[in-house]
Amino acid sequence: MYRVRFHFVTFVQRYYGIAMRYRIVTIMIIAAMGLTSCASVGDCLKGVTVQNFSVTLDKGMCFGQCPVFNGSVLGDRNVMYNGIRFTDREGMFKGTVSETELCEIVTEIRDNSVMSLDTNYRENVADAPETELRVVYAGKVKTFRWNLSTPAPFKKLEALMIKHTHENGTLRKF
Repeated sequence: MYRVRFHFVTFVQRYYGIAMRYRIVTIMIIAAMGLTSCASVGDCLKGVTVQNFSVTLDKGMCFGQCPVFNGSVLGDRNVMYNGIRFTDREGMFKGTVSETELCEIVTEIRDNSVMSLDTNYRENVADAPETELRVVYAGKVKTFRWNLSTPAPFKKLEALMIKHTHENGTLRKF
């Protein structure tokens, strides 16, 4: 009986020792992930203010039922949306994006050197709705225009802007 009890106690001590080590390692990993994600978002948004950063997407009309809207994401995380025609929501709406979502937009502009790209991508097609993307980054302003298909360097940025303005269901009417 002593042997059985001894083995049981040894087993329990080992089990709790291993379990405790795993818990500590798991807590440390989660804390490290939390700290690095906060630091990276903080670094990403360092110096970004409402005065020196904004992105505005304007979708224009076509001869059919193309959605017509404009939406802006500002450096203070505020979002403004105006559904003009053929949209699910017509009128003015406002809301916010998270720091992570704003960082995603800033990173897209920064990583693709958007401010160094050409501004005119229009083709001679009468029915193609014109898209205008106005970027204020580090105090510099640049307006990009296209009317047929989205140029490759702007595809992800346009998708992010549509997601955070036109498709953003959390915006409130004002």
